[in-house]
Amino acid sequence: VAKVIGSLHKEGIIHRDIKCSNIIIESETEKIKLIDMSLSCFVDTKKQRLSEFCGSFHTMAPEMICMQKPNYSIEYDWWSFGVLIYEMVFGINFSIPPYGYHPEENKYLLKRINESPKSLSFPEPVIFMGDFIQGRKNREETEDLIMKLLNKDESIRLGSNGDFKQVIEHPWFKS
Repeated sequence: VAKVIGSLHKEGIIHRDIKCSNIIIESETEKIKLIDMSLSCFVDTKKQRLSEFCGSFHTMAPEMICMQKPNYSIEYDWWSFGVLIYEMVFGINFSIPPYGYHPEENKYLLKRINESPKSLSFPEPVIFMGDFIQGRKNREETEDLIMKLLNKDESIRLGSNGDFKQVIEHPWFKS
């Protein structure tokens, strides 16, 4: 998925709606595809900043949610990728408290964003992903990757420099 995002960015495309339901795997080839390009747009990744409010609320980056006027570029997709990994590893929605649906979900998400990454909590992984982490992946590397992708400061967020290799060179992808 990181390579797909990197390829889009290389072509000057921001997806703006990366989430679990927009990832498919072809059963015969096992190729990963990122679908639903309806919110994607072309952007000059070196200098252009976007201000259109769009995306799925639970995967929106802080620069989209917390500002009167959004100001973002490719780093938006890397935040969403961090949310995607969090949800896949821990088996829970990033924006919903661990005990299930909460009527003040939006306040909870804003609180998580404002605290990110310093006090981001990591629940116990779901069973199959827990085995995956304990077997092939180091839990500390997993948490480190997620924290670097979910950094509130988009200027130092992993991948924000426009080179997706910064993301895939993280130790989590190497083990």
